[in-house]
Amino acid sequence: MQRQTGAIKDTPSKKPKVKIYIDGPNFYHGLKGMGKKYREFQFNFSKLGLILRTKNRELIGINYYSSPLKQQRNPEVYQQQQRFFARLRSNCITVILCKTKYRLINPNIFIQQSKGTIKGDDIAIAVDMLSDAYENVYDDGILVSSDGDFVPLVKKLQEMGKKVEILYFENSKSWELINSCKFTRVVSKSLIRKCFIPRDEIY
Repeated sequence: MQRQTGAIKDTPSKKPKVKIYIDGPNFYHGLKGMGKKYREFQFNFSKLGLILRTKNRELIGINYYSSPLKQQRNPEVYQQQQRFFARLRSNCITVILCKTKYRLINPNIFIQQSKGTIKGDDIAIAVDMLSDAYENVYDDGILVSSDGDFVPLVKKLQEMGKKVEILYFENSKSWELINSCKFTRVVSKSLIRKCFIPRDEIY
């Protein structure tokens, strides 16, 4: 797992500290389900952070968890992803890269008939949120994911006295995750539009 961090300055503040943890693969599929015109590489996660922070809190960091694509499988998409990661880092977002395991569907047509599954992103998010909570890095932790596997994590963090917020997609929501958390918010199209970057402004 690779961890590449953008620089965020520590400034003394009496405001509650908030940190955001983004489940990249889950976000990708959720955004894809909102419509073909919405693409992850055109999403401004820094703007999302400012919106979720609200005026009365101090945003201390954003972690984005994903997996690097294999260059030989699709060089063009690989380069696009690398530019996307570079833009995240340039905006002081920490990028945590986990491994992808490919499952062979057709042994005779590997490239066309294989499926990638990201391994370790859920574990990395859970470890980081828990360790940051123990070290009192944040007061409020925002988890951007619709994955029901995070229910035990959310419950544990709340038992520790941390405020946990869930930002999820309606098209892939987990009622168990939503019901486990006191503070939830759905990713609406109006929220997406506020954070959407026109393609010609990226390249």
